[in-house]
Amino acid sequence: MLRLIIIAAAVYLLYRILKGKFLPKARPEEKGQGEVIDQLVQDPNCKLYIPSKSSVKKMIEGRTYSFCSEECARKYLEDRKNEVIH
Repeated sequence: MLRLIIIAAAVYLLYRILKGKFLPKARPEEKGQGEVIDQLVQDPNCKLYIPSKSSVKKMIEGRTYSFCSEECARKYLEDRKNEVIH
């Protein structure tokens, strides 16, 4: 009985070694890696990086800016107005 267990273990180990050497490795795209779900954008006011999909977007002078919150967008607009005045 012990002999049968040792032979089975040896066959299993041989199988694992040969499988690792001869079968091709899975590609990253087959595993779902390398897939971009969302991009990070930087809030121009507080410099925080946030996911683009969840950001507050504002069109300012023909350009789209992404903010972490309405409050940051408001502060950014106020600061821009103050820069223009001074």
